[in-house]
Amino acid sequence: MAEASQSKIIYEVDDHPPPVKCTISALQSLLLVAPAIIIAPLILARAIGLDLAATQWTVFAALIGSALATLIQVRRVGPIGSGYLIFMGTSTAYLAVGIEAALVGGMALVGTLAVLSAPVQFLFARYLGLFRRIITPTVSGVVIMLVVLGVIPTTADMMQGEGDYEGTWRALVVALFTLGFTILVAVFGGRLLRLWAPIMGLGSGIVVAMIFGVTDFSEVTEAAWFGLPPLEWPGFYFEFSPTWFTLLLTFAIVTLVGAVESIGDTQVAQRNSYRTPRKIDHDRVRGGLYADGLGNMIAGSLGTLPNTTYGIGVSSIELTGMAARRVGYYFAAFLALIALIPKLNMLMISLPGPVFGAFLLILLALLFVAGIRLCAQDGLNYQSGLIIGVAFSTGFIFQNELFFHHLIPEALSPFLNNGVSTGGTVAVALSMIFNLRPRPHRRATFEPEADSLPQVHAMAQEFGESLSLPEKQSVKLQIALEEVFMHLSEQAAREPGRSRPVDVRLEREGETLAVEMIDRTAAAEVDEAALREARQWTASDEQSLRELGLYLLNSLAQDVRHMRMAGVNYISFSIPLR
Repeated sequence: MAEASQSKIIYEVDDHPPPVKCTISALQSLLLVAPAIIIAPLILARAIGLDLAATQWTVFAALIGSALATLIQVRRVGPIGSGYLIFMGTSTAYLAVGIEAALVGGMALVGTLAVLSAPVQFLFARYLGLFRRIITPTVSGVVIMLVVLGVIPTTADMMQGEGDYEGTWRALVVALFTLGFTILVAVFGGRLLRLWAPIMGLGSGIVVAMIFGVTDFSEVTEAAWFGLPPLEWPGFYFEFSPTWFTLLLTFAIVTLVGAVESIGDTQVAQRNSYRTPRKIDHDRVRGGLYADGLGNMIAGSLGTLPNTTYGIGVSSIELTGMAARRVGYYFAAFLALIALIPKLNMLMISLPGPVFGAFLLILLALLFVAGIRLCAQDGLNYQSGLIIGVAFSTGFIFQNELFFHHLIPEALSPFLNNGVSTGGTVAVALSMIFNLRPRPHRRATFEPEADSLPQVHAMAQEFGESLSLPEKQSVKLQIALEEVFMHLSEQAAREPGRSRPVDVRLEREGETLAVEMIDRTAAAEVDEAALREARQWTASDEQSLRELGLYLLNSLAQDVRHMRMAGVNYISFSIPLR
């Protein structure tokens, strides 16, 4: 089948846009992301009553930590980093538990817990293959939707305005104008004009805000142009009390749930980074998790809240069409520069709430749609529908404190009052429960050689008979197994001394027979043929014959997938029972 083209992508991840366009794209992303990075530590500082010097250091640490984490994420050194245009910044998911920790041990405890909980993300990334049936696109997608759910109320409050114009018609007009103007440029503008849509929307919104008198840039004029903040590094805090361990556990759980969010963001970034759709590279997903965990350690060491991937920045690719990795370098440099320019910090903080909130709403809507697409990636059925419905409903209920809020222990409130942590935990738990259901299955290992083929056929035939599989479907199963097994065996023959037995697993899932084969060769992707147009194969072409077998596999079986992580191939497909 012909590949669909994502015509909205102007520059792919490996392209090299002109410096001017990189600067424009990085600056508009900066206008969107930097205030969010700054606001989170400011909220925490005000909540616990930090003095001005400590607050300045906390904001500085958040900006520098986010810049370094973004550079690591985009650059990809070895296995660390996704290599895609993903912005890193302060995670609001840690805000509630961060305030609880800061009230106990100050910013020193916040930083300590951020560092100590980071290894959870490293371990999760290292053994991501073991969680392949649990952390599915459905789970990742619903977590992204819950992230949007948690930020929407803040966005609505921002559009209401503040001070003497809060809730007035002036704030309403400014918000609606910014919202409408940005949408019009994004919808009706050409490819190049669409690149300017965020800046044009924000700029026009600021002009209208000034006309209606809802701007206040007095603090910008008072701030210094250049300088370092007071050295108020908080250090670390170790007090092994029950409260300390409870907070560490909560940090670890939020980190794990945040890892699921990062998986979703990385998958969306991959899907949005090419004009022609490509399959998910799970080694890049692992790299993104490693970068996320390292970013948390950097942020904690500096004495501020942990980092996370910014889904809003990922969704902005759809709006601007700029997916080039080089934009991330510019972004990281500008973010570090902002940390040294207090006047710029105040400029972004002083953006009128109705303007910033309106544009943020557009990107959140795009991010929500991206989550829906991830949920629907494997098709919607009873299992995925139940996970989405229950997890999203749970996140909504707990986020808005609608479920026996008065009975929640104070120590657990940072976790249970967070829609991402509660809904994400429920999604993961339901996915695990579905995988623990008892069902007929067979498992065996075979040496990757042609002599083992009769044993593979015998295993398939015996299991098919136990399920009363019709002869037609049994033949399909045997042919599909044969094509994959021979494909892996041919590759094993090219790697003498490195081949290992092929693990074959058969199990019944509803009205289908699910097959998974695992090996460690450098085998070519078996699902690539399904992504290309059918062509004429010739018997004289060995490569054509090999691809013909894979094309036959994709014709006989359903949901053919080839996932490679850490050098391990996970090949799966299904055969209908009837």
